[in-house]
Amino acid sequence: MNYRYITLKGKNKKYFTKKNTNIRKILIRKLIEVIYDDEIIVFLDETTFNQRNKRIKAWRSINDKNDYPEEGIIKRLNLILAVTKNEIIYYEYYTENTNTLVFTNIFEKILIAIKMNMKYNKLLQNNKICFYLDNATYHHGKVLMNFFFLNNLKIIFGAPYSCEYNLCEYIFSYIKNKYSKTSFTCL
Repeated sequence: MNYRYITLKGKNKKYFTKKNTNIRKILIRKLIEVIYDDEIIVFLDETTFNQRNKRIKAWRSINDKNDYPEEGIIKRLNLILAVTKNEIIYYEYYTENTNTLVFTNIFEKILIAIKMNMKYNKLLQNNKICFYLDNATYHHGKVLMNFFFLNNLKIIFGAPYSCEYNLCEYIFSYIKNKYSKTSFTCL
């Protein structure tokens, strides 16, 4: 077989597969149905920020097995965001790795924030709120799926490699571009 190196402009090559294109069409139909039913879509996503955005470079012997102090390790800071087209409903910073249990605990806090807001609480009681999540593996965990089922929540999972449908991604992009040259020691 002959191979040719090509550069794709702006998108992952998996974005253009026939399967993913069909999934995106189905996703758009679901979103249109939700909008026509006068439901509110709450977009949820998480991102990671480094406390230092500069790379740390150092020479180290291949055979060197010594552990070095954590001063040289870049610490991660995660941000989770829940937004509608009009406002930010909830956000939280956390430092642990994201998994199904961490995300379920945060999702419980998001539901509490929604219940405290009179406008969104009425919509939640009438089952008029739909949550949009990307396809991270911990969004499909059994614990989280049981949580969605027990709370009678409507969930739409985004199409693979299609972050342009999630409003959170635009906010994250703005934040990261604005503070890309900044070095944080704490937040």
